[in-house]
Amino acid sequence: MVIDAHAVSCLENSSEVQYLVIPVARNTSSNVSLTAGSQVIKEKVSALLSSLGLKTAFDQESHGVTEPGQAKEDAFDLFEGFAEERAENSNKQETLRQFILHDAEWLAADQLSRRAGFENKNRSAGPANWKSRNKIFAIPLKGKNYYPAYCLDEAAQPLPVVKEILAIFAGAKSGWSLAFWFGTGNSWLGGVKPKDALTGPKEPLLRAARAAKDEIAHG
Repeated sequence: MVIDAHAVSCLENSSEVQYLVIPVARNTSSNVSLTAGSQVIKEKVSALLSSLGLKTAFDQESHGVTEPGQAKEDAFDLFEGFAEERAENSNKQETLRQFILHDAEWLAADQLSRRAGFENKNRSAGPANWKSRNKIFAIPLKGKNYYPAYCLDEAAQPLPVVKEILAIFAGAKSGWSLAFWFGTGNSWLGGVKPKDALTGPKEPLLRAARAAKDEIAHG
């Protein structure tokens, strides 16, 4: 998990638990110096942060700057040399995906179009328009987009709070990441899944979304 400084006090304090602390840029012009370790470690940490979509705050050196047109380096492989751990992680991801799929109703574009009453000949146009306007999100599955029915009200229209939540994430999460967030218990909501709280008070939901956006672990 990745957390910011405000959440350090929430970490378990035990001699049996270890944490990797990485300096990350946070809207500041100041740099963070790497006082220990080697250039190899710096490059691996930088690659890890880049794979997470984060900007490193290490002092910049000429050989670490990518010039325009320069080919991107291969993505950092967290499980390089750990085949067993890679397989276990993949199994956990697949188990979570299956849980998410079976714990909610997911609508293909044509199904959503019929339910919402779209009259376009292109049955994907209406749902795609909603998605582009952050009124709903979709997960890719077998070459198609599937939309969560829990984002809709009784008239099959997007719930307004969903747009506010998606605006908070502002493209920071993929469709599957959003599905995981909406579909798993959240401590900011007393263990309730966000998808099951969409018709209740919106402020707890927005607070939980902001916490996730700020990379504060929420269980």
